[in-house]
Amino acid sequence: MDRRRFLQGMAAATAAMNALPAMGSESPAGEGLLSGIGAGGWLGAGEVDTAGHTLLCSFKLGADEWKVYEDLRSRDGAITFVSSSAVTGAGAARSLAKSAEATFAEANPPYLGLKLSDIGMSGRDLLADRLLAGGDPDPEQVKAAAPPMASAPPEHPWDRLPWNTILGTVECSDTMPVFPSGNTRTYHPIQYFPELTQAAAAKRHEGLVGGWMPAARKVFPAADGYFEVVVFGDVTADDRFIVQTWHRTALIKDGKIAKVQYGYSYPAYPPARVDPQPEEFYRGLLTFSLYWDRQLADVLPMALPDSSWVDMSRHAFAKELIVRPGGVYPKYGAVDRDYYGSEYDGFQDIFTMSLYANLECGRFEMARQVLDNYYSDFVDAKGMVNMRGPETAQFGLTLSLIARYFRYTGDAALLAKHRAKIEATAAILTDMHEESLNLPPGDPGFGLIRGWCESDSCLMPTPATWWQPYFANSAFAARGLRDIAAVWKGQGKASLADAWSRRSGQLAYAVTASVRKNIRHDMTPPYIGPLPGAKLTFWESMKTEHPSPQGWPHRAYAE
Repeated sequence: MDRRRFLQGMAAATAAMNALPAMGSESPAGEGLLSGIGAGGWLGAGEVDTAGHTLLCSFKLGADEWKVYEDLRSRDGAITFVSSSAVTGAGAARSLAKSAEATFAEANPPYLGLKLSDIGMSGRDLLADRLLAGGDPDPEQVKAAAPPMASAPPEHPWDRLPWNTILGTVECSDTMPVFPSGNTRTYHPIQYFPELTQAAAAKRHEGLVGGWMPAARKVFPAADGYFEVVVFGDVTADDRFIVQTWHRTALIKDGKIAKVQYGYSYPAYPPARVDPQPEEFYRGLLTFSLYWDRQLADVLPMALPDSSWVDMSRHAFAKELIVRPGGVYPKYGAVDRDYYGSEYDGFQDIFTMSLYANLECGRFEMARQVLDNYYSDFVDAKGMVNMRGPETAQFGLTLSLIARYFRYTGDAALLAKHRAKIEATAAILTDMHEESLNLPPGDPGFGLIRGWCESDSCLMPTPATWWQPYFANSAFAARGLRDIAAVWKGQGKASLADAWSRRSGQLAYAVTASVRKNIRHDMTPPYIGPLPGAKLTFWESMKTEHPSPQGWPHRAYAE
């Protein structure tokens, strides 16, 4: 598929999905939330087909009796919930697809047969050259280019496999890591199935239950079948920091469940704490699906050649809600201090990435909360962010995204609430640009904004090394000032808007002229560094004895 047509096909439809009704004051147990038939796995009475499926159990939820079926004829067969009223055509049914992909490689050589050292040290992108040699890349070849997780053994025999996914809810302020063998920090399936060792986990398949929902699924080989672990967060729990989890560990043989163990958060401690019954687990799973349908009901529908790509994007939004305490407060990491510590919470990239993605996928309420939170808690009266080292280009991107938010939503009230801070953000860029105009006209940085492009520059012994006129600084300032000026002009701030527009034009001209002047035509293909006056390529700068301004350009290039 042509890349341009692929991107055009990704454009979301102009209307949002038919949303499930909001929970309001109802409990998350799912009562009154069954009217979303036909969307995201919900089935009408005529669409329910459980022929050949195994009946697992039945339970009550609200006024309905629900039966649970699972297609055990194939490894990735769906779990289907059918309400008593759905049989008569008056209710609903819910089908949860299951996926599983290998985390190990046995056939194709990793990195398309190239050496990792050659890939890392080459001036050219060797993998891209291979993948694009015939035009658009083959998705299967792209997947084969990088080895799957856990395909390489640990460096030391005492190393344990790290956690590789997380669970949680919107309301909980922390996450629960899940490890390759299916255990969490509080529940270990190996206690019930001794076969689920670290060695077995090295040959596992990983997937999800519910297509995109944050329910982890792990499949391990067995002599004449397979082991399966399913674990997900309890969406009805009200703990502030502790993620309660549901567990199902099973051995599947010949299309039947030969052995199964259900769990909830912790091992049993009878008689006060006993393992849950199957009905409790499946009621929790149905409630989980109702909950996550509601959380992502506003994501615009996408049409892509492979439905798993759509699931991937929706899963990313679910993970964002899990990682952000209360669904809103920003976090860079997910579990460990690096990068979950509070010292990273104000990182500009968390804000701009989230605002951009949620806007483009129609999640305007989430975008509003992200914007309001950041400007309320992480931007001061001078426009400075509550983070150790600002990335200069991010100020320009921030202004551009604020303007985009207004164009998409028309929410003038939120912009008015933060008007002074937004104008202070713009002032940071205009003041820094004014400084550049005081340089001699022959200086390579004349008319270009100097500043860090990477937050960690501030931690270096000589941070001034990276206080440079990177092209990205001025390019994004030009875009941000241009975009916000158009919004401010419509809000009765014509004089300030005109000043920003003039400044944007100056910056755009300076960047364009400097880029043209600094292209190295003596190289094939022509090369442009991240800032004017750069004489070395990235790899040449990495080989120098002393740190170089062009030796740390990844933020600038990414932007």
